[in-house]
Amino acid sequence: MTRCVNWAQLLSAYLLERKAQPFAWVKNDCCTFAAGAVVAMTGRDPMAPLRGKYKTRAGAGKLLARAGNLQALASQYLGSPLATPALAMRGDVVLFDMGGPHGQALGICTGTHFAAPGPERTELVPMCAAVTAWRV
Repeated sequence: MTRCVNWAQLLSAYLLERKAQPFAWVKNDCCTFAAGAVVAMTGRDPMAPLRGKYKTRAGAGKLLARAGNLQALASQYLGSPLATPALAMRGDVVLFDMGGPHGQALGICTGTHFAAPGPERTELVPMCAAVTAWRV
């Protein structure tokens, strides 16, 4: 994917817009959040084939089960992951483990942290928590 010339400003504006939005299936879940950032930076929607395919956690779970897991699903649309998440740069998509019953989720690298939708608002998590990453 090719980023727009002013991708950094577009990403900052996107993250600011989403800052106060809580997690919500379809509107602001980890996949729509990460895909929205990619759209902001590139104009291309990697999630386009999946939009409208789920409306609930159960529906998202069925999509994940068909793909194998979230990493496999993300790789279908983002390509091969980086050799290590330590290579991720600002604007790249990251995968992290939320622990417990929540499983894995996607976020966007902001530098030393990544942003992802949380229960109340966008949360920032240190990049050392990333499991894998994809270049945007």
